[in-house]
Amino acid sequence: MFEATPIEAVILEDVKQKTELEFRLLAGIPTRGNKAVADVVLPVLAEWPGKLANHDNERAGIYHCFHTLHAYRFLDQIVSWWTTEQHKLNLAWLTQVLALIVRCSDAERIWRLCGELPRRPFHYMLLSKLATCPEVEHDVKDALMQGLVTERLEAGNLSYIGQVSDPRIRRWFEGQVDSPDPNIRLVAKRVVAKTKKWPKGAAYAGQPPDRSEELFSTEVGLEGLRQLLPQLAKGFGFTVPAAVKTGVFLASVELNRWIIVHTSNAAGFSPHLWFRLEDVDTVELVLTKRAPAESIQTNQ
Repeated sequence: MFEATPIEAVILEDVKQKTELEFRLLAGIPTRGNKAVADVVLPVLAEWPGKLANHDNERAGIYHCFHTLHAYRFLDQIVSWWTTEQHKLNLAWLTQVLALIVRCSDAERIWRLCGELPRRPFHYMLLSKLATCPEVEHDVKDALMQGLVTERLEAGNLSYIGQVSDPRIRRWFEGQVDSPDPNIRLVAKRVVAKTKKWPKGAAYAGQPPDRSEELFSTEVGLEGLRQLLPQLAKGFGFTVPAAVKTGVFLASVELNRWIIVHTSNAAGFSPHLWFRLEDVDTVELVLTKRAPAESIQTNQ
């Protein structure tokens, strides 16, 4: 079991004294899913990064707590940390925080800083968010295209850029569907497939699968999924739609969102398949007995 570091324990004691809330680890503070907790804890944590110049891990723990939409009112402070932080992993956290909380009213300011500061980790994640803002859209999309043409970008960065709606970007990805790099090829196929319809019965889920109803679960590569699904269908006696069995439709889904697919058989047994794309080539698969009605959202 993880234990708080001595410095982390001091921070958590400060939180306890000022909020009457007690946590064992910084990572255990539910600021993302609990607005009430975020509202009282984040002001306390915001006082600490400036006191932790020689404690990279503890700063990381604090930055992690600000990875929530409830942190927007601390934008100025987060930007200040982002401009002065030197630790690479901590910069990665802060860039992800900015990409999550930044609004179009802030776009010109953040875009200017992107040009003035050395490039931060998750640069293209942040730019892809800024590309949705009319104030800087043209310049940011030009920068994304320049990155595609002049840099050898990894699949993760390409995934962020591929979320941007721009005909030039789409054409670039269309030219990469036969790339010799399998990761680039997968991202390109996903981008190109976005306009294609999903198989009947597949939809985003409003909540994760109910693990108490779980029949089977695993993590598997997309290539392995094509062999696994027919085996599951045979083993549990249900029918998988052909368009689902190939797994091709997963090329158009968003990362880290659950997809639910209904199955059936002649005996009326109707388990549900759940898919969550963890990375460009890895999917989490869960088979459950049934799904709550409120878990289903609209297709795409």
